[in-house]
Amino acid sequence: AATGWKNQYYGGLIVDKAGNLISIDYDSDALWVYSGCNPTCTVVGGPFALEGNSFYGSLNKKGTELALGDWQLGQVDFYRYTPTSVTYLYSINAGLTPSSAVNAAAFSPAL
Repeated sequence: AATGWKNQYYGGLIVDKAGNLISIDYDSDALWVYSGCNPTCTVVGGPFALEGNSFYGSLNKKGTELALGDWQLGQVDFYRYTPTSVTYLYSINAGLTPSSAVNAAAFSPAL
């Protein structure tokens, strides 16, 4: 089992191109980036504040943008991503609401 986690809650995991583990800290509005995790994780970046509460998402093909489903605000939030910096860009909701339970997001196609 991996050790060295800083997350307060469970959440989705995404692996970036460098093999870093992006860990979404569900219900704390935060995201962490780790390396190693074999078994000890090393913090690369975070906690990075998120726009709302997110559970899961994905990176674009280039690995430079992150899309997260925001269940709290009923939208998809987009961020500029590097392992040491996560910057909020914008959100879309296309008629979604918090009751829509937006739990995840993905790029289509993964550009």
